[in-house]
Order: sequence, then C-alpha cells, then structure tokens
Amino acid sequence: MIGMRISLEEKGGSEGWPIGLLKTRFLFLGFSVSLFGVVGCSIGSGPEVESEPTPWHEWHDAEWVTRTARIAVLDRMVEEYGSEEILSGAGEEGIDALVENGILVSMEEGFRVEQDPEDGWAPWEEFAYDLNLIDDTLDRLLRENIVGWCGDEVSGEVFVDDYKDRFVDTFDSQEEYRESIADYVDCGDGRL
Repeated sequence: MIGMRISLEEKGGSEGWPIGLLKTRFLFLGFSVSLFGVVGCSIGSGPEVESEPTPWHEWHDAEWVTRTARIAVLDRMVEEYGSEEILSGAGEEGIDALVENGILVSMEEGFRVEQDPEDGWAPWEEFAYDLNLIDDTLDRLLRENIVGWCGDEVSGEVFVDDYKDRFVDTFDSQEEYRESIADYVDCGDGRL
C-alpha cells in the first residue's frame, strides 16, 4: 500500500489517477479471492460415502488372463511331453525367473508347473523378477512348443491367443476364468 501511495502521489495523486476506481478494483479482487477460497474448501466436504469394492471384471486386464492361460498350457505341455523337452528353449534366466516366483517347481527329474497361485506363486505385484521377463519366457516356451492333445497341432501361442480372443472380458471372477481355462486346456470349449 505504501508503495502504491508513493507511486500514485508521484503521478499527481488523486488528480492523476482515479483512486476510487483502484480501491474498488482491489476490494473486488480481495473479496473474489476469499470467496473462492471458502467455496473451494467446502466443495467435496460433507458426509463421506463408503464405496463398494470394484467388481473384479472392472479392474482385471487381459495380461492376467493371458498369463494364467499360458501357465495352464505350459503345465499341460510339461505333463504331455516332459519338462526337459518343453523347457529347453527357456534359457537359464527364464527358468530362474519361473522357479523364483513359484511357477516352476524343481523336482528330482526335471520340473513341474504350479498352477495354483495359493500354493506357490508370488503375488504378481511381489514377483522377484520383472513380469516382462516372466511373460516373455512363457511366450517363448509356448511359441516354440506344440499343443497336440486336442486334435490339430498348433503352437501353444496360437492356442492361448485363441482362448484370449474368445474369453477376455467374459467372466466376472478369477475363479471363473481359472475354471474356463482348465476346461479349454482339456479340449473343452471354455464356456461355463
């Protein structure tokens, strides 16, 4: 204010500047700022409504369905053809990633696949390895190996992609997806 008064007086005081107009503008500006501050603080306040949990089908994604289907198909491949043949193209780092995260379990003779996440998988968000390495390893294994137990031979990758194309965004729970995937891998149609 002092700085304004000095500058106004240098310009001729009330004769040079319309001080009444300046006072009105400053008052209006001050009132507007305080009004917006009060209104802004009151927006969103009031009783908080506790929201219901988001249904699974609204937050899941195709990655989870794809990863779960890949693991189920890999399990069946190992069962049908043996772990040595199926896992030969995974590379040491890929095998380590699958073992570290409970997807592969080392046995006296080879490996077995753990399909039940309750019995061994690390939760996806707590995996010791980047999910990209796990997904890349699973994808490589399925691309290089054949599903032949349901009639025509196709790569595991094509088999999983066919499932994914038909069923992503179809079911409402992980349990339904697991049941559908199990049926599909056992040569069913995957419908529940």
